[in-house]
Amino acid sequence: MGNVNQPGRWQRPQRPERCPLCGCYCIPPKELGGVIRWHRQRLHLTQEALGELLGVSAHQIANWEREGLDSIHRLKRLAAIFGIAPWELLGE
Repeated sequence: MGNVNQPGRWQRPQRPERCPLCGCYCIPPKELGGVIRWHRQRLHLTQEALGELLGVSAHQIANWEREGLDSIHRLKRLAAIFGIAPWELLGE
């Protein structure tokens, strides 16, 4: 047989690794704003609900999801709400 990677030859796509948080095949994003959005949606929280937990507006949550956080203290609080370590929000 020849090389399995020959052009034009069908190959079975490799399945991604399972997510360590929820066990599905989704992959959390690497940027902080995307990670915040991913964890918020994983917990089925709206921006409004997460804002109430943190004492900020839904608009502020939307800004964080677009641009990232402005404070290390907020990072720690978000991580506590999401049930993860703060460094996990940073994609480390």
